[in-house]
Amino acid sequence: IEYLPAGAPLMQAFRAEHCASPGEAIMSIEAWRLVETKFTGERINEHNVRLKGCKHAIRNISVRRTPLQWKGSLELLQMYVPAAVLPYLKINQKLWSAELRQVSIVFVNIGFKLEDFESAGENGGGSSLQHVQAVISSIQEATYRYEGSLNKFLVDDKGSTLLIVFG
Repeated sequence: IEYLPAGAPLMQAFRAEHCASPGEAIMSIEAWRLVETKFTGERINEHNVRLKGCKHAIRNISVRRTPLQWKGSLELLQMYVPAAVLPYLKINQKLWSAELRQVSIVFVNIGFKLEDFESAGENGGGSSLQHVQAVISSIQEATYRYEGSLNKFLVDDKGSTLLIVFG
């Protein structure tokens, strides 16, 4: 399964990011409404809240606890691992975990701007997101045909870039 987060929540996160200083947690008003019964915070502008603390003590989880105690955990986690990597997880990890590889990294600018995603979030999706989906799907198919992996899809002030790895 591969996914591309987009829409209003992501735009809210981008807006909040610019208000944060090191060590701070800033969230949108919309996110704040979901957690305000559990946390304290202060409104810093019309769009964002600075998280101040928890209203109730949080119990620490033991470090001795096995993280994958549920039977289906491993199968669920494997859905988020690139298909080119899965066979290596099934063999003895000691054989390849320290392996150094030569890889080729391809940066592809696909020509979308942050504003394209902002307008798509406002009107509920629209043709912009469908076009992005079609472009990325085509690139994924070509990448997988040559046993590569689509590592990242970045959207910033410079545009939209795909990072693809082969090797």
